[in-house]
Amino acid sequence: MNSQQKISHAAHSPLTCHLHETRSHLPVAGHIVAGLGSGAPSSNALTFATDFAAKQGAALHIVHCIDVEDMPVETDSPYYEDRFHQAVTAQRDRALAILHAFPGNWTYDCQRAEPAQYLMTIADTYGAFVIVIGAPRLGAVSAGGTLFHTSVSSRLARQNRYALLLIPATVSAAAWPDKST
Repeated sequence: MNSQQKISHAAHSPLTCHLHETRSHLPVAGHIVAGLGSGAPSSNALTFATDFAAKQGAALHIVHCIDVEDMPVETDSPYYEDRFHQAVTAQRDRALAILHAFPGNWTYDCQRAEPAQYLMTIADTYGAFVIVIGAPRLGAVSAGGTLFHTSVSSRLARQNRYALLLIPATVSAAAWPDKST
């Protein structure tokens, strides 16, 4: 962590944090919020958002909401807390590895919160022009989440304040034009 990077932990949980890096010599052309979760679509969405923000000259705000997918299956294991902490830390480290090369201003927030609502809260806070998340997974569980509007993508698609980019696991930002073109 360099001298410009700041970290603060919420008092109620050692897993929640807010990290940021300000590179004030670069003008900010807007703000992009990206959701981070487990799985290939989320990883690719983070890479896409990073590339997209760099091309647009925008600040990037990564949001990871701790949910059941971060939790180990064996809840009665004596190693449960360690494995839970390792899973959340691995998500943070994955995001920081990608953000390390990002040329603009960025934040990373990890909270215990409802993902769709917290993504919108961060978008409101920074005045984002778009929210980027991974596309819904295929299968019965994902279809049920969409049907009952419990999935993050379904809940965000129903709001009318921010553009929403759903990035499939196979799409890259390489073909997206730069702001100057």
